[in-house]
Amino acid sequence: MENNTQPKDPNEYYTKVLTLADLQPGDILTFEGEDHGISSLIMMFTNSKVTHGALFYQNTPVPALADAGQSGIFAHRVEMKEGARSVYVSRLTKKEGLLKPDAPFASEELKPVLDAAHFYVSEGLKYPYTDLVLLALILIYKDITASGIKQALIVAMLEVLAAKIKKLIDDKFHDGDHTMVCSSFVSHSYLDA
Repeated sequence: MENNTQPKDPNEYYTKVLTLADLQPGDILTFEGEDHGISSLIMMFTNSKVTHGALFYQNTPVPALADAGQSGIFAHRVEMKEGARSVYVSRLTKKEGLLKPDAPFASEELKPVLDAAHFYVSEGLKYPYTDLVLLALILIYKDITASGIKQALIVAMLEVLAAKIKKLIDDKFHDGDHTMVCSSFVSHSYLDA
C-alpha cells in the first residue's frame, strides 16, 4: 500500500499552548501518536499524527479525562508531565453574530455532554478491537482505489456492512452493549447531548 501524502501535522492548526488549568470540562482532546503498537498502525492507516481522543471530564476534585482505552471506557486523573506526548485541545464554540467572535459554550450548556460521558463511563463498556479492524479494511480500500463516485458508493456500502457486523459482534459477545473506540466515545457524548 503506497501512501502519496504526508500525515497532517496538528501543529499547523493549533498555535496556542495551554496548561492543565486552562482546560474546561467538555474540551475535546486528541493525543499525538506513539511509534509502537496500535498507535503506529492507526497513524499509518489514517495518515495522521494523532491516534487517540478523549474528553476533558472535570477540574475538581482532581483534573480528569474520560476516554475509551484498551480496558474500556473510564475516567482517569490527568496531570502535565515533562516530555509527555502532545495533546491538542478543541473547544466547541457558538456563533454570536456577524460582528462578534465565536464564544465558548458555558459550563451549564455542556452539562448534557458530560452527563452522556458519565453514563458511558459508568457502564464500563469494553474496547472493541474489531472496530479498528473493520475501519482499517475500509481505509485500505480507499487508499488503493481511485477516488470518484464508484469508490464513494462502495465505501458507503462497506460502512453499512461494518456497522451490521459490529452490531452482531456487540450482540453476541458484549450482551448488546454498544462498544466504542475513543473517537466514538467522544462523538457519542456530544451526539447524545
